Order: sequence, then structure tokens, then C-alpha cells
Amino acid sequence: MTRIISVFTIASGTASIIGLILQIYSEVKLVPTGVLTGIFVVGVILSIYVLFVPGSSIQENVRSKVEYFRREQVDVEKVGDMLVQRGTITLSGFNSRGIEFPVPFKNKPSVELLDPAGSDEMVEVVTVTPHHFVVRRPGGRVFGRFTYRWIARGEPLQPIKAGEERIS
Repeated sequence: MTRIISVFTIASGTASIIGLILQIYSEVKLVPTGVLTGIFVVGVILSIYVLFVPGSSIQENVRSKVEYFRREQVDVEKVGDMLVQRGTITLSGFNSRGIEFPVPFKNKPSVELLDPAGSDEMVEVVTVTPHHFVVRRPGGRVFGRFTYRWIARGEPLQPIKAGEERIS
């Protein structure tokens, strides 16, 4: 997904430059050249800002949208009569983020968060339902991305049939 966005950004930037050059040297002016030049300059400044200011609000906004639509791998398995689901979550800034369980639980499951990097960044589970949970970082550093592993354990909504120890 990131590659597609990068290729699209390069293609649209190239098209903008070609369009500006054609507008300047063309005899037919559909839009005043000053307006197009102003829009182009604003676009260049915005691009430079996003490229050279790490953790900017614009960059975080785009990153959060990419992460929202990216399907994260969730491991689902049966352990005895319990349903155990595991996955990772990446947080940046102080925004909250929700994770849907691929296989819903009968009741509210127990959710644990693990920090494999061992950082001192705090993270908390805000809400837990049988279908999803929400986490957020209440404080700490604003910039950076923090990846946590999560484990949810509980009773499955529907009984898991014999031979279905791993569900995908």
C-alpha cells in the first residue's frame, strides 16, 4: 500500500510540473498563470514540510490512514476451551486505535498488552467488548512509532469444532 501511494505521489508531482510548464509556455490560458504558480508553490512547500519534518501532523495523518486500512495479521487459536487471539498494534502520537477481533468472543475477553522493545512508553486499554478493543498512549514522547503485541483470551462466541485448533 505504501508503494502504491509513493508511486502515485511521484506521478502526480510529475504531472503537476508538466502542467505548470505547459501553462507557462502555452498560448491558450484556461487559468491565469499566477494562480497555477501559487498552487504549485504551496504544493512544493507542503511536500518539503512532509519530507523533512518527521512526525508532522500531516505525515501522521497519512500514516494513520494507511495503518487503518492495512490488514494486520491476527493469530487465532483454541487452547482448551478458551479462544486465544494474538496480534500487533502500532501507535503514534496520542491517538486511540481500535482492533477488531476476527473471531468474536462470547463475553468481554481479557486483553494484555506487551511491549517487546521494553520501552518506558505507557499504553492503556481504554475499552474492551466481545468484538473489539481500543488502546491509547496517554503520555510520553509525541514523535515516534511504538509497536506492541496484544493477547486476548476468552470464551468463543460459538463452540470451536474438534480439529479446529488454529483458525485463519
